[in-house]
Amino acid sequence: PLGLKPGSKQSAIEWYERALKTWTEADFPAQWATTQDNLGNAYQELPTGDRGENLQRAIACCEAALRVRTEADFPAQWATTQNNLGNAYQELPTGDRGRNLQRAIACYEAALRVTTEADFPAQWAATQNNLGNAYVQLPTGDRGQNLGRAIACYEAALRVMTEADFPVDWAGTQSNLGNAIEALPTGDRGRNLQRAIACYEAALRVTTEADFPLDWARTQNNLGSAYQELPTGDRGQNLQRAIACFEGALPIARQACPWRVDGLLRRMARTRTECVQHTLLAGEVSETRRQLEAALAEAGQVADHEEALPLVLRAFQVVLSSGRPQLAGELLATAREVLPHALAERLFVVEIAVNYLTTQDPDVLDRLSPEVREAVEALLRPEDGGWDE
Repeated sequence: PLGLKPGSKQSAIEWYERALKTWTEADFPAQWATTQDNLGNAYQELPTGDRGENLQRAIACCEAALRVRTEADFPAQWATTQNNLGNAYQELPTGDRGRNLQRAIACYEAALRVTTEADFPAQWAATQNNLGNAYVQLPTGDRGQNLGRAIACYEAALRVMTEADFPVDWAGTQSNLGNAIEALPTGDRGRNLQRAIACYEAALRVTTEADFPLDWARTQNNLGSAYQELPTGDRGQNLQRAIACFEGALPIARQACPWRVDGLLRRMARTRTECVQHTLLAGEVSETRRQLEAALAEAGQVADHEEALPLVLRAFQVVLSSGRPQLAGELLATAREVLPHALAERLFVVEIAVNYLTTQDPDVLDRLSPEVREAVEALLRPEDGGWDE
């Protein structure tokens, strides 16, 4: 009499709610609890409506199901609902974030009392991964310890989620593991980043651009960040690899998550500018010019000019502080062509710096107001941090 469950989440919600009018808690407790759990999952996955309200409804459904699904009477189902409840608390955007995540952790740890590695390996591994995600996000407690726990969870999950048997889950967990290791505030920084890079590169064997474009772009971005920070090995090569990763991720970010584009553009511009320090030392003039022009173009696409200006000035500072006024002058002409007018017109300090380096006339600086002179002198100082964001 209830019909078949249809495909869309909203239709599923309507079906489950109709079912609950027949399968009451008093008369059909097991079916009622199962339907409550399914209804909670549907609310968790509902793409429309207020996200916070949907998750609050999911939490209410899971907690209702647990009135029947006790650990003593229905241990497997109880553990499943505990895991679902943990997922809802982990994603809940309202309320105290730390408290929500502590509740999620408690749910996952409860579920793991039943879903052991020996008896329920796949569910155990999935719950370990969820628990790791909660520890990564936890804003309270010792950050290093939280990340250490997350890493232990991911590594445990990978004992079951192998590349051969669960390739997609394996790749997702590898990426999560890389994120946790990269964020570690303790231990050897170079070694941590090398481990993170190995995780990201492993994940990319499965999450290809063709089959999983969004996951591929996200992992490319994370891989680029790791190479950008890597303090060991050839610094110039590390930066080139980071740039290649960011370039790969950008087109997909524009399509799928445009709100992340500005951050990616800023990261690309900063990385190119640092790369220029190495190409200048190596005397690679054409590569230097290419990277600088690309950095300017990327900075010019940043929506907020107050965020873009430091990136532009830092690019000029690298050139000016190395004593290359001719290259800086050529770059200034390019900047006036590619940058938005409101941003380009604020580069008068660069023109003054170029003029001073070219003429070596102290009057060029003496005629300036103290504020403008300070800005010009900052451009001429090597490796000054004043223009960084």
